[in-house]
Amino acid sequence: ASVAIHADGVKVAAAFAGHLHIWDADSGEELYHSEGVARVESFAEDARYVVVRKVEKRESADAASPVEIVNLIALDWQDSKEQSLESLDDRAAVVAVAGRRLFIADNRPARIHSWNEKPAIELAGSIRAASFDQNAAWLATANNDGPVQLWNARTGELIRTLEERSRQSTLLAFNAQGDRLVTGGDNGTIRIWDVRSGLLLIALQETPASIRQLGFSADGNLLLAVDSSGSAWIWDTRVP
Repeated sequence: ASVAIHADGVKVAAAFAGHLHIWDADSGEELYHSEGVARVESFAEDARYVVVRKVEKRESADAASPVEIVNLIALDWQDSKEQSLESLDDRAAVVAVAGRRLFIADNRPARIHSWNEKPAIELAGSIRAASFDQNAAWLATANNDGPVQLWNARTGELIRTLEERSRQSTLLAFNAQGDRLVTGGDNGTIRIWDVRSGLLLIALQETPASIRQLGFSADGNLLLAVDSSGSAWIWDTRVP
């Protein structure tokens, strides 16, 4: 299952068992439902669009069974229209979305580009997680070989390295204001960073299990984490 929440805190999209659902969180009303969706990535540009993955099976002369093609789709759910963005090399591809900016890391070089626009900006390294800030100005990445890094999402310039040893960091999230970044992952450690200075503001080691979801409240004051045991944790992250 996968979940995406729009920045307004009202629209919620979830994909499970091949079905995509979009709800109004205030009223509980289901706004949209469709089938054939493998994963929801994020709302994009505005609440009208949601980026999802669809898996297509194609016959191949070189394979005994059909080949799976993973397609990244921008879905205009209000008008039930789809725009194909890119085919991914595999299901495990790392995807981040903000506005009309995409970041993709699969078996090809990691790249940033606008919807279907080329050329793409390529980033070096083997990347296991990525997140844009809300304005698509910053991109944070966690690499398989160690560091959490912060990039200029419009130029591809490396701004700074936040954490040299981040092999356990599998989740990254900016607050809505874009001035804080939270990192967390398999060892239960959560860290909050000042984006502009690169300083570590808060280190939390209170979860006994690996982290599965991280996110800030709309005002940036609260941090929510869900671990692999199903427990949810909430912290007040305001720094005195």
